[in-house]
Amino acid sequence: MAASHRVVSAQTSESMRYLMRANATHGSAGLANIPGYYVGGKTGTADKIFHGHYSQDKVFTTFMAATPIDKPKYLYMVLYDEPQGLPEDGGYHTAAWNAGRVTGKLIERVEPLLGIAPVQEFPTQPFPIIAKLGFGFDADKVSKE
Repeated sequence: MAASHRVVSAQTSESMRYLMRANATHGSAGLANIPGYYVGGKTGTADKIFHGHYSQDKVFTTFMAATPIDKPKYLYMVLYDEPQGLPEDGGYHTAAWNAGRVTGKLIERVEPLLGIAPVQEFPTQPFPIIAKLGFGFDADKVSKE
């Protein structure tokens, strides 16, 4: 195996993982926050360009999640080209409502197939570098306040 080298600092890596976890518990990645799996994720919605102009109703959506987010082992990526909003989702066609939801369903189905059982308790200090800086104590608070 080829030698590897770090391309981002440990602090940058942990900061990004903390933000992804907070997005799952407080933000747009909530539909992928599957109980028992320590998920972090990020949504992405981009207007498509037609003839040099941004479309008003056609988008690409992406969602990326990693588990367990404190020590990532698995990465999930879902991409949609021109998704349609569903009535039960208020007609929204953004990533949180389609790619995020599907990623959550993938995690819920795939992790048990990999032999990973849901856990009852998450790590007590999953982001130690962030904690030393006085942050990171709210990433697992499951609410959108």
